[in-house]
Amino acid sequence: MDVWVKTKHLFDTDDGSLPDIQFDVREDGAQGRVYSFLTNCAGILESKTAYYWSNAKQTEIPISFGDNPADLVPANEAAPFHVVFGELTSPSGNNVPSLGLFVFQKVISLDYRMGQGWDENAVIGLFEILRTISEIVGSNFNHLGNDNDSGTELNEAFKMWLELSVT
Repeated sequence: MDVWVKTKHLFDTDDGSLPDIQFDVREDGAQGRVYSFLTNCAGILESKTAYYWSNAKQTEIPISFGDNPADLVPANEAAPFHVVFGELTSPSGNNVPSLGLFVFQKVISLDYRMGQGWDENAVIGLFEILRTISEIVGSNFNHLGNDNDSGTELNEAFKMWLELSVT
């Protein structure tokens, strides 16, 4: 299967939107493990003014690269927050364009900008990242907000890639 042929229309043209790849979290502590995994894949935290709201301290707490406040959200010690990871490299070494991460109490959601940087290797790298996140959270994802996706195209390409990568 040529991954790029199946997914090019979902990634190649920046239409200004930031589509989401959303996972329901079914495993305790998964938010922190996903955050750690993405930190290990990333070279930088692109969010220069990233912070989370500490419910316990009633103040904003800055987030620096290497911090992991994601476990605080399900414990209701922190409000949901968003950061952007840059200089991403997949587990097999594919470069992946920047990915945003929303951390909620029961959901993890990645967002991405379509356009520059996306090619077949980047999509394969994204699929490697999605596979690991699926394993961590215990669920598959929904692809939302991409007008080029009928609602199933990214999921179907991912499932085909999974089948081929296992054999």
